[in-house]
Formats: sequence, C-alpha cells, structure tokens
Amino acid sequence: MKHKIQYLVASVLGIVLTTGAQAQVTSPGQGGKAVVWTALEVQQQLNKRWTSYTTIGIGRHSHLTDYAVIEQQGTFTLRQGMAYKLSRHFTFSLTAMYGNRAYYEESLPPYQQEIRLYPKLSHSFKRGNFSFSQALRLDIRRFYQPDWSSWKDPLELRPRYQGKATLPLSGNKTNSLIVLTEVMGSAKGAGKQAGFTLWPDMKPFHFTENRTSLYFRHHLSRLNWDLDLGLMHQYWRLHEHTFISTMHVAVDLIIKNPFSVH
Repeated sequence: MKHKIQYLVASVLGIVLTTGAQAQVTSPGQGGKAVVWTALEVQQQLNKRWTSYTTIGIGRHSHLTDYAVIEQQGTFTLRQGMAYKLSRHFTFSLTAMYGNRAYYEESLPPYQQEIRLYPKLSHSFKRGNFSFSQALRLDIRRFYQPDWSSWKDPLELRPRYQGKATLPLSGNKTNSLIVLTEVMGSAKGAGKQAGFTLWPDMKPFHFTENRTSLYFRHHLSRLNWDLDLGLMHQYWRLHEHTFISTMHVAVDLIIKNPFSVH
C-alpha cells in the first residue's frame, strides 16, 4: 500500500506540473545509493520543424550500502534522435541509443550492452511566467552480453510519463529553475531463450520507479549554450518487493545550433 501511495503522489505531481525540445539529459538508473552523471548534448535545428540531437553521457556510482560515488563505473550512453514539430504545442521524436552498464556481481558478466529505440510525444504550453510540458514515451530495450549474445532477460518494454515545469528567475531568462517528475513501468522478456527471438514471452507488467528532479539552468547567451546543474531522487524497484532510494548529482551541457542558425 505504501508503494502504491508513493506512485499515486508521483503521478498526480506529474499531472500538476504538466518535455519540450529543451529537455534535461536526465541521469539513467545505474544502481548504488549515490550517482554522479555528466552529459553533453548537441542540438541542431535543421529547419522550422526538424531538429537533430546527439548526446553522450557517463556516470559513476556507489555501492548499495554507501555513498562513495566515484567507486564504481556506471553507465555510458550514446544517443541520436530526430524531433519533428507537429504543431505549436506538440512534438514527436524518435531516438536510438547505445548503452553500456558495468556490473560487479560475480554471477554476471562484467558489463551489459543495450540497444534502445524510443518514440516520444510531447505537449508544451505556457501559463504566465511558467512553461509546462508533459511527455509520453515508450522504451524498447534489447540487452546483450559483452559478446553480443542475449542477456538473461533480453527484452524490456518500458512506458514512461514525464511532467515538467520551468520558472525563469530573471527577466531575460538567463537563469531558470526546472522541476520534473517521471513515472515508469516495465514488462520484461521471460528469461533467455535459445537463438534470437524478436519478441520473447513477456513477464507481467509492473511499476518500476519514480524519478523526481530539480535543476538550475544557466543560459550562456553569447554561445547559445545551456548549463544544467541538478539533483534527482530515484525511487526504484531492486527486487519484486524491495524498493530503494538513490540520489543523483547531474551536470549537463547543451550546445544549440553550432553549425548554423535557422
């Protein structure tokens, strides 16, 4: 009951806040009780409707029992996406991602490789000085061992809902506060199967986590860059009946239109 209440509160918060093109490069789940995440994103507007974005990120994290954040290598990600502006308030995007996550358990390979594809539909609007946005996204994830053979659970389908609110702290919008929350669920492939199976038998769907973040954004107007400093609380499912909390510290740099301005 406690877990259901927490997810309900997170969902309501997301609806009240109600992700646009200028999204944060939020830290992925990595394990441990504390995480440090850094990311660099390049956004290039191709014309009035199309925008390309390329992102590289890397993290380090602690054990589940301490806060020594530089102790273990975390997740490395490389993403390439395209966003299409459907209308004034709606944007559709499609992103491909490669991920590499280190593991330290003796029963597991040293790292896991991931290929992910995720479509996302975003809705944004303004009320006074506030900018609001919300997004629906579906992660289609395939997992592999270091030799590209299938992981024990080779497929995951993970729907996500995110709500975000942005408040400028200055008249020229150089500094802003950004609050966002995200709720996720998951259905996984039911164990490793012989040969390659595009759609393995799936385990039942269940809620997996909530991520709530607070970011300070500084816009470097001469360079057209955004520097984000953030904290994220991740409440996630470790095992079927075990949930734990992880704190993330994030530093992101977003470079806009480095080649041209449309």
